[in-house]
Order: sequence, then C-alpha cells, then structure tokens
Amino acid sequence: GERMIVKVTGRFPVLNIDKMVREFSRRKNLVYSIDIIEHGLYRMLGLNWAASKSRTIIYAISTGFYMGNVYGRYRQIPSVYGGAEGLMRAVWDETRNQPGVYSRFKTEPRLSGVGGGEELCVAYS
Repeated sequence: GERMIVKVTGRFPVLNIDKMVREFSRRKNLVYSIDIIEHGLYRMLGLNWAASKSRTIIYAISTGFYMGNVYGRYRQIPSVYGGAEGLMRAVWDETRNQPGVYSRFKTEPRLSGVGGGEELCVAYS
C-alpha cells in the first residue's frame, strides 16, 4: 500500500501508540484518519458550545493524500484556519465522503503527563 505518515503530538506521550498504529494499519484503504468528535450534548443542555471538534493529538495520512489535500495550505494559518486543528478539520470536511477517510478512532489515545512541544512523525508502509 501507499506509505503513511502518523503525526503524534510531542506535548503528551501517547502510551498506546502501538495500538493506534495497528488500528491505522487495519483500516481498509486508509488515506486519512483523524479524531473527529461530534455530538449534540451541548445543544441538549442549552449551551452554545461547539458540539464538534477535531483532535490532532494523533492522526494518520497517506503521503499522496497529504500532497493532494494539505501540502501548501499551512501558509493559510492563522488567516483562514486559525491553527493546525482547523486546517486538518477543513481537510476532513472536504473529503469526509471519500473512500479511506475515517473520522473516529476505535482506540482512545492514552495520554500521560506533559512533554515538550516537538512533533513526532512515524512512517510505515
């Protein structure tokens, strides 16, 4: 299959990174998998808070999908997207109905403590 990039935050160690990578590798024709959380809880409680958000603690993206959908768009942060989370959410919104695009992890990332601000990318095929 196509080479994948797994982006992992450097601020919090992901204790179950091995399970996360295994989940990504089992997803059929994966090109993009990001943690999108959507629910109506806040609306039900009468709160005007966002009921949908994207978490970029960890995500997987194929190199071809990255080049076709993300590459070059970082220059539009913060003017258009506000931050990396906004950009990666916009990419998901634009591609959510394409084959190989996944919106929720079956495995919940287990975080521990506070680390540095560096990013870690792991490539696998």
